[in-house]
Amino acid sequence: MIWDTGIHDRNLNLYFTEIGEYEIEYVPAEETIKKIYKIINEHLTPQECRIMKLRFMDGLVFSKVAQELGVSENAVYKQVRQALVKIRKNLSQNG
Repeated sequence: MIWDTGIHDRNLNLYFTEIGEYEIEYVPAEETIKKIYKIINEHLTPQECRIMKLRFMDGLVFSKVAQELGVSENAVYKQVRQALVKIRKNLSQNG
């Protein structure tokens, strides 16, 4: 699954708030956004990409993501956390 930069500001704010890096209503520089998309496309598993798309691009809550994928809400939460750790790690390593 390839992510593109067609993301809604509200969901982008949700993403950055959830990763704990920024205050609400902060929209990072386009360069940072491109780095995040690159990390998502290159370092996340296909399931993590699907979950991140449903959670942050489509704005679904954890229970709806779980229902959509036929997995437990806890599984979704864990995979979002794992994906966010990967994204953070790659951002910090690659500036």
